[in-house]
Amino acid sequence: MQTHNQLKNLLLLLFLGLQFNPALADEITIGVSASIPPYIIKETKQGIELEILQEAFKITGHTINIEFLPFARTFTLLDEKKLDGIINTKKGMIDNVFYTDIAITFQNCVISLAKNNYPDFKNISFLKNKDIIAFQRASEILGNEFALITKDNDNYEEVASQRSQVLQFFLERNAEIIIIEENIFKYYRNKAYDIIGNKAHTPVKYHRIFPPTEYRFAFIDEKIRDDFNTGLKTIKSNGTYSQIIDKYERLML
Repeated sequence: MQTHNQLKNLLLLLFLGLQFNPALADEITIGVSASIPPYIIKETKQGIELEILQEAFKITGHTINIEFLPFARTFTLLDEKKLDGIINTKKGMIDNVFYTDIAITFQNCVISLAKNNYPDFKNISFLKNKDIIAFQRASEILGNEFALITKDNDNYEEVASQRSQVLQFFLERNAEIIIIEENIFKYYRNKAYDIIGNKAHTPVKYHRIFPPTEYRFAFIDEKIRDDFNTGLKTIKSNGTYSQIIDKYERLML
């Protein structure tokens, strides 16, 4: 009887250990701070990045739980080990975490109305004194030269909502340029048709003058990071990664 009880206690301890050890648990909790379609779509808990997470972890037997939180809160909870990981980080951004391989690449882009017939410029100085609608904190993110060019430009505006940013670009007659991540622009441009009709189909020109931004995910446990990297490598080699990208690109035509 005593041996039977000892065995039951041992099994209970093992069970509890499995439940509370993030490295062994089946469910991985990821903190996400913003809805940025087509990468993250909060309303449906879908999007390119969330499907990459799901498919990569499926390879190693994990499921994911997405927690939408304020930006600063994601870092706090990660530090307190109340999250297993967060997305869209760069090496050195956070201490005491394990960074994945590059998971996703963003392309911030200058987009002009085709009717303005701008040349294929490569120099940021071309943007001086242009009427620009940029994403929030663009002047901090896109480098010192861009910050200087836009500092004293009364026609430069940053908009928090990228949906509003795209609508303003097509509706304001004075707007010459929008600065936004390319796929985010295409997604909201497609959605804008239901609101502004054919104005959303106004021809545009893409000027990719900014370098691509490569993001990694960060996890508090090395094994979880390794499991993700294993899955990421697999879905890239078997075509799943490309299929996810293609699926969302069809929504942006």
